[in-house]
Amino acid sequence: MVDEPDGGDLSRLRQLNALGVLRVLRDERPLTLTELARRTGLSRASTEDVARELLARGWVAEVAPEAGTV
Repeated sequence: MVDEPDGGDLSRLRQLNALGVLRVLRDERPLTLTELARRTGLSRASTEDVARELLARGWVAEVAPEAGTV
């Protein structure tokens, strides 16, 4: 039987995921969620959750795509 993580473990995991995302964003140009997920090793869904939380806290900003990019 697998032990379910308790609330403290999940909270710590969210913190670690957020730190990973912030580290990548600090060192890289603006990235799409898919690129950010690839660089952090998180799933795209987890990356989106982290990005939403960081946006809500005002720690990151969403930018418009650059001209000439897809």
